[in-house]
Amino acid sequence: MPSLTKMIFGNGPLGPSFAPFIRQHPGVQKYWARWSNFYKNAAGYRQKGYLYDDLIVEETPQVQKVGAASGNIWVRRCVRRVLRAY
Repeated sequence: MPSLTKMIFGNGPLGPSFAPFIRQHPGVQKYWARWSNFYKNAAGYRQKGYLYDDLIVEETPQVQKVGAASGNIWVRRCVRRVLRAY
């Protein structure tokens, strides 16, 4: 059985995360969704067309593993990401 800390905070590619806790509680999820959408709009990610994957550092081991496994699809995604940034 995982520890209580692991169950609450999880462990994502960027470190500890509250996502498992938020997903388990619908009231918290609805409240958090409002702030999440506000932040995404205020930060300008939607206007530039960024995806969540664009915000993860590409040098992390998890991203490198996905890139090697998906091959050509990964290259096309990287090209699209660069074009979205400019």
